[in-house]
Amino acid sequence: MKVSVEKDYIKSVSEFITTVFNKIGNLENDKTTDRTIWFRGEDSEKYNLVPNLYRKISKSEIPYCQDILNPKSISTVEQNIDTSFYRKSTAFFAKNRIANTPWNRYFLKQHYGVRTRLLDWTENALFALFFAVSSNSGENGKVWLLSPFKLNNYSLHKLYPSDKNFYTILTCGKLKKKDNLINKNGELRASELLRKYYRLDFSNSEELYPLAIYPPHLDERMSSQQACFTLYGNIVRGLDCNDTQEKFLDCVYIDAVSKFDILKELRVLGISNYSIYPDLDGLGRTINYDHSNDIFLTQEGNDTTNFIEKIILRSQEIE
Repeated sequence: MKVSVEKDYIKSVSEFITTVFNKIGNLENDKTTDRTIWFRGEDSEKYNLVPNLYRKISKSEIPYCQDILNPKSISTVEQNIDTSFYRKSTAFFAKNRIANTPWNRYFLKQHYGVRTRLLDWTENALFALFFAVSSNSGENGKVWLLSPFKLNNYSLHKLYPSDKNFYTILTCGKLKKKDNLINKNGELRASELLRKYYRLDFSNSEELYPLAIYPPHLDERMSSQQACFTLYGNIVRGLDCNDTQEKFLDCVYIDAVSKFDILKELRVLGISNYSIYPDLDGLGRTINYDHSNDIFLTQEGNDTTNFIEKIILRSQEIE
């Protein structure tokens, strides 16, 4: 069934914080002491939780929650992408002293816009809010809240029904050779689990729902954004296709008209392009934003009539 959410559109940072804390209470895991919540900002409420490699598939006329039709073809495409990325990114890995491993390449591909089966999340709620309001789409935005421990418990039980709970967040190390999924003690072998997801290697009876994974922070962007990921398997709409009573996902909706004011409030709180993208690109965006008023006033002859409305109209024209 689809996730049911109440559409109360927030109009300020303070409303957002209050709403987030209320929703976190509903997502808390009573079976563990951990209160970890991940966040994802979207500039349009119409977007679904689908990684960019699967987005064209999800738009086709397939039943809700159907698995991908040809995993071998998708795996082949990913291997071809990785071959090209490996060949052309060698200097970057060497310069930054990053181990050039399959998992490290996969994380960096996602972080720099290459199509993968990863979906970006952050541990910082205000960063997610910034992503939801920083564009001029003119649409209501939203911020997703995810309990990664509850998600993994749900996904692992789908793959391996058991009386045990799997409240854990996986980390990716060396990609190992194929092995048995279950060890001699009847426990899931994490290395084989991650290999199955990476290679899309599964039997017809296996359902690989998304997993919450912690990546190593390989560069300043990943570190500053407090990056974490969900890795998709063979279920295209695996995150918002919850058929259990256990709730691991919720959402906060953002009022489209209030985006500009929220962005200004975030800037006062120190949340800007430069805090999220700590490089010259992020610095340039932040400087342009900070001095946009000066440029506008110079062009308009210091006419401050309906100033905010003019800024909004001008930004929409640029967009």
